[in-house]
Amino acid sequence: MALALAADGVMVPFRPQEKTPSGATQWPEVKVGVIARLGAYFTRSGKTATRLHQRRLVAVLGNINDLCPRLMLEAIRSGLHRA
Repeated sequence: MALALAADGVMVPFRPQEKTPSGATQWPEVKVGVIARLGAYFTRSGKTATRLHQRRLVAVLGNINDLCPRLMLEAIRSGLHRA
């Protein structure tokens, strides 16, 4: 099966004090990476469609340089060399 890699950044709300709603909400960017196997299957009508298998997520509160090594390690663990 083919291996798909994707990454993006999302804004996530954080509170300054844990477990309380007090304080101004901070919106830092979290980098997220997705590693998935793509498999083909046939629908009921006989058409070929793609489905995600073996999904793995990697996330880091930091920049892209912090995400890259973690994403690469997880891709190798998912079988990047066999894809």
